[in-house]
Amino acid sequence: MVIPALGWTMTPRGLPLFLFDVLPHGCTVISAAGNFAGSPATDLLQYLVTGKNPLEIAIGLATANALISPPPADAVDDREATTYLNLHKGVRVAMVGLFAPLVARIRATGAELTVIEKNSARMEILDDEEKKDALKSCDVAIITATTLLNATFEETINLLGEPRAVAIMGPSTPLMVAIFRQTPVTHLGGAIVADSARVMRIISEGGGTPPCVLICAL
Repeated sequence: MVIPALGWTMTPRGLPLFLFDVLPHGCTVISAAGNFAGSPATDLLQYLVTGKNPLEIAIGLATANALISPPPADAVDDREATTYLNLHKGVRVAMVGLFAPLVARIRATGAELTVIEKNSARMEILDDEEKKDALKSCDVAIITATTLLNATFEETINLLGEPRAVAIMGPSTPLMVAIFRQTPVTHLGGAIVADSARVMRIISEGGGTPPCVLICAL
């Protein structure tokens, strides 16, 4: 079962966010709607490559996340996210996508934080040169997994200089280290669905961030 709902797309074990502001306008966003039930996973995975908008890509990513086995116990922890990154005064942090709950925690460590956000309704937007400078000079990069849906992930990591840590974070994050082996990514912070039936009900009724078990895979 695939449920594209308000802000989330879910299969029983896979959970990515999608973006309203970049979806095409009109009554039909997905022309194949009505044909997903019973489809082979291989068909849905094709949307990761062929998806024409973030919602179609989210269906592919939700399917992929559902197929990925949970990380081994020794690679999983549920500490507060910033504790993995050894932040302190003098460390330059570039945050791609606003993780509002982390901002105060990062600044409390004395680290210098620059937030790169696309949505002007959330905060002031940096110009292109400011974004490039922040990514090139950062010691630590925290990147939203939404970059996997809006086709900005490769652009973002290609702009990095030589950070000592790069974390991909958010419920959409594929928790499979091998996927990122040829990239600068050092940490994965995502979610495992704890109660599939309950989460699917919440999402199908328009709910927000659902009850999940948050984890970090190294």
